[in-house]
Amino acid sequence: MENIKKMGNMSQIAYTKRIEYKNGKANNVHAILCKNERLSFTLLESMALDIFDLSYAGNNMSFISKNGLVSRNLANTHTYDFSKYFGGGFLFTCGLDNIGKPDGDKLFHGGFSSIPALITKEQMLIENNKIVLEVEGKIFDTALFSKDIEVVRNYKIYNNKIILTDKVINRDFLNQDIIMLYHFNLGYPMLDSCTRFSANISGTMCRTENCVLENYNIMNEPIDKCFEEVFIHSVDGDIANVVVDNTKLKQKIKFSYSTEYLKYLIEWKSMQSRDYVLGIEPATSHLDNKQFITLKNGQSIENKITIEFIAD
Repeated sequence: MENIKKMGNMSQIAYTKRIEYKNGKANNVHAILCKNERLSFTLLESMALDIFDLSYAGNNMSFISKNGLVSRNLANTHTYDFSKYFGGGFLFTCGLDNIGKPDGDKLFHGGFSSIPALITKEQMLIENNKIVLEVEGKIFDTALFSKDIEVVRNYKIYNNKIILTDKVINRDFLNQDIIMLYHFNLGYPMLDSCTRFSANISGTMCRTENCVLENYNIMNEPIDKCFEEVFIHSVDGDIANVVVDNTKLKQKIKFSYSTEYLKYLIEWKSMQSRDYVLGIEPATSHLDNKQFITLKNGQSIENKITIEFIAD
């Protein structure tokens, strides 16, 4: 690495840093700041290593709701339903027992994101003369007389790319049913009226009554009062390639992943003022008629999602 001679410490241009929020609704949330020459984002150690705020080349990519970051100590009280504690963030992971609306005692979008991660790896690597940051943690979704599921979550962070790998393992002797949805949330300025969405789609259906099928890939200026739209896309091929393109910023985000388990691509489009968000949501199941993956003792599945940030 040629530039190593120009630095006393490589943390001048890349680092991970442990932090704790100490005020307001986010009080007591532990997190890891990740920064390199182009990317800057926060991994929520207290919330399954989900990604909260994220910027690339100085531009914000993520949607942050009016709630902001809400500690699960507060969110898990009866007075706080999903609409009051959902902070958005670049990635909010849904599952492992539910996605979509509450089902009996199962929470809206499940309880996975409420589980703190046990950090097992936090390091800087040199690959092909480039700095790579790596963070790994384990999330244990367990219950007495019930489940014992371990998720090994790994991030490899390059200058313009994040590779997220989740290995989901059933540690129990009983079969366990799991369901997952990766709720990526894009906000202004990456999301704007000039932003377009595209993918290798073979078919699209509307899930909400108000959505306009032919406009799934067209964003518009915010509307003070309007309904959210949800589209269910079928992906053509073994690899999904989803691109969100902002022609004004001249920046793109590309999501690539195998459809072996992530068979559905759900799009959440809200053009309402201040709830202005585009959700890109690879999922193992449709939101209705939910389909679970059954894992036997010791059996595992792996999801790998590559998120590439491209500047023209």
